[in-house]
Amino acid sequence: MQKTKPNYFRRKPKISLPRTNQRIRSLDVQVINSSGENLGVLPIKKAIEIAKGENMDLIEISPNANPPVCKIMDMGKYKYDMQKKASKAKKNQKTAALKELKLRPGTEIHDYNFKIKNAKKFLTKGDKVKFTVKFKGREMQFTQQGRDLMDRIIEDTKDLGKVELNPKFEAAIDRAAMRAGKGSSEAYMSEWRRETQAMEGNPQELVDKLVNELENQFNDEVLEKTIKAKGIKPE
Repeated sequence: MQKTKPNYFRRKPKISLPRTNQRIRSLDVQVINSSGENLGVLPIKKAIEIAKGENMDLIEISPNANPPVCKIMDMGKYKYDMQKKASKAKKNQKTAALKELKLRPGTEIHDYNFKIKNAKKFLTKGDKVKFTVKFKGREMQFTQQGRDLMDRIIEDTKDLGKVELNPKFEAAIDRAAMRAGKGSSEAYMSEWRRETQAMEGNPQELVDKLVNELENQFNDEVLEKTIKAKGIKPE
């Protein structure tokens, strides 16, 4: 077996460094010395002289303040502290993976239990789980069986997760894709126009709010009309 050598040259997370000394643009700055004492507002040249007298740098820590706030400290130590914080934040950061589990309307009980077990394992790790019920041919006449299956999944996983979007929307996208002749929901959604909107607040609360608005906006009647119109919401 071939042994792999540890990578001692792993790339460190990039950090954005503030302006220092002569790169500071403001003519007057609020100065905090190396002991944390506020020296008040000083001309930039005077502030740099004080910093150099202590063999340190003048670092602009609050550029948007009026006047900007600068602190006298060692730039090397500042970079080390910022790098350490960035590395710690990256280490603690976890990106949730999306795990898809596929079922059929007639999925047997042992297969169902196996997928539920996997779903709970993924949810425990902090990942997201997407359940997809696939219909083929004559199975399309048993869509209610698929809805019942989704309701059962929701009930069996409610102790570890919650529904982000009602399964009826997934089914609606599949049906609209078929009417539009796109073959698959993935091909259909690839043509969607995506819009970006800046929002403030708790991310999960914002998602919950948007989901509620979407579900209120598209009741069963409106959703059915949208499907028949190949995904275009009726006026």
